[in-house]
Order: sequence, then C-alpha cells, then structure tokens
Amino acid sequence: MALKSEREEWIIRWLKTNYCADAVNQDFHEAYYQRFPEYSRRETFWGAQPVAQAQRDLAAMEKAGVLERGRLGLSGNWQPGFPKWVWSYTLIAEKADFTGLSANLAQE
Repeated sequence: MALKSEREEWIIRWLKTNYCADAVNQDFHEAYYQRFPEYSRRETFWGAQPVAQAQRDLAAMEKAGVLERGRLGLSGNWQPGFPKWVWSYTLIAEKADFTGLSANLAQE
C-alpha cells in the first residue's frame, strides 16, 4: 500500500499541471489508478471509474486546508444514474509548494 504522503504529493503534482480533480474526472482517476493500482475502481458504464481512495484523499486534503472545494454542476451532461453535481477540488495557491504535507495533516 502506498503511503499517505506519497499519494498526497502525487495529487499535488497532478493538480499543478491539470488544475482540478473530481469524481467524474476520468483523466484524474485513470492516472491515480495507474500510479496506485492497489486501490480499486468502481466500474461504471460510461465516464470515469472513480477510485474511492482518491476521493478520500481529496476530501482529507480539503479538510486540512491544502485544497479548495467547490460544486461543479453537470446539468448539460446529466444522465439517469449520474450525479447532477460533484465536488471539484483545486490546489490553494499558497500551499502549492508545501512539502511535508502529511506532517501538517497529522497535526490538524
């Protein structure tokens, strides 16, 4: 299993080049799964196959103040069985170069 700090650092690097991540971001979840194949994906018939651990990591990083979270409406792409909105996470600018993230998260 990957260390929490390793996953967090990977997410920060990914967000620096890709700006945001959310439950329906296929590129994010595919890249996360390729990097951390020990975490399972939820199979879907279309779109992203979300990795539950990735979602937990994003939520924990938002709670620790490293990421910002906002609602992303999916009204134009909505299908039955698909959410109408999801949380979208972006990197807080002043945290972008922070190292030792796990130590910071553990203190909070």
